[in-house]
Amino acid sequence: MIELNVTELRHRLLDVIRQAEHGAEEVVVIRHGRAAARIVPTTVAPRELLGIDRGRVWVVDENDDLFESGEAWDAAS
Repeated sequence: MIELNVTELRHRLLDVIRQAEHGAEEVVVIRHGRAAARIVPTTVAPRELLGIDRGRVWVVDENDDLFESGEAWDAAS
């Protein structure tokens, strides 16, 4: 975690945003000696987005054969 005060952030904002785009560590913005904001990359793994359903919902790859029964299936019948 990187800490920058508001003045430092003004001078380095473009670099901080570029770093966030590439998945760099978060930046904590300090104002009046206290943490005021965080700048973090927007890329978040799906399992981190599940919140209260963590452990109850799984993200399955579209190529996963989870529903494969091994039997031939005819949609017309």
